[in-house]
Amino acid sequence: MTSTKERNILKKRRGINREWIYVDMFDDNEAADLWLKNKTKWLKEDTYSTNDGDKIICRCNLVKRRGPQCDAKLMLLFNADNLKAKRFESGNHTPDKINEGVIKRGLVDETKKLIERYLDLKILMKSPKIGENQIR
Repeated sequence: MTSTKERNILKKRRGINREWIYVDMFDDNEAADLWLKNKTKWLKEDTYSTNDGDKIICRCNLVKRRGPQCDAKLMLLFNADNLKAKRFESGNHTPDKINEGVIKRGLVDETKKLIERYLDLKILMKSPKIGENQIR
């Protein structure tokens, strides 16, 4: 027999319930697709069909995909009954706060400057050949 505490632990977590705020309506699906392509701030995250119509969920593109995400989301609802599409938004757009705490990956700025200096001076660093000196 399992106790009540164990049952609560095994319970499946649900996703975040978002409050979607109606923002705009497009006259046809092509206008909504064109609007989304012109906005570089939004990137498609998920697409699925419901009884109301097709939904496209977009995330903020100003933060990296891996790591902490901006709370802002966008939903385009393509109605099944007519050709009109509705635009909804949710959350506050805060990519600046997220980008402050993100650890940068890649080369350090000092190393990049050193590489640029070597390239300007046309100095090529030769990599050691593995195998010639080590095998005997």
